[in-house]
Amino acid sequence: MFFNFKAKKMLSESKRVVSNLLQNKGFSSSKSDEAANFLVSSVYDAIPSTIENRTIGTTTVIFLALEYGLDSFESEEIYFDLINGLFMYIALENEELNENEYMILNNLYMKLSEDHVNIGGLKGLYKIAKKKSRLNFDDWYSKVKSLALTIDGTSVVEVNGLNILDLLDDSPARQAYDDGLECDEYARILAENFEMPAL
Repeated sequence: MFFNFKAKKMLSESKRVVSNLLQNKGFSSSKSDEAANFLVSSVYDAIPSTIENRTIGTTTVIFLALEYGLDSFESEEIYFDLINGLFMYIALENEELNENEYMILNNLYMKLSEDHVNIGGLKGLYKIAKKKSRLNFDDWYSKVKSLALTIDGTSVVEVNGLNILDLLDDSPARQAYDDGLECDEYARILAENFEMPAL
């Protein structure tokens, strides 16, 4: 039973999209509706609080529903192709993902990488989607600097509101950003390897 109107609307939209995707793959209208209802309802049953709080959006619910289909039905390649298509949608439409959604997408990609040999196109699309879902460099580096201050044993310090990293060349940080490092990864690298410069 759904208590959140907006969550219910999101689930209804997810069912509609999943049903349409399955019809495009040759499912009859009744079969696609039945499968979509089962898959999206299974997602809700697995993570009801996440859905009710809407910490993920419709696109991620659809991803999870198709992943459930990948694991539940014999027509595995159909669901794999549909997931591949969703990665393309994210890449081409510049779909915004929050941190929680990106983690889900990342886990799904890693799972598919292990289970499927034909992953080349999906991998390329994933990289585009990952890049578009990330913070821009300035916001990323700002978060890195804040995190670096909190790590035990760090030599990164802040004096009068000025982070010592603000005084240094940011070229290494830009390289880390371009290489795809997450904020917490690079913050830990800085904290563990930073040496106070002679000013």
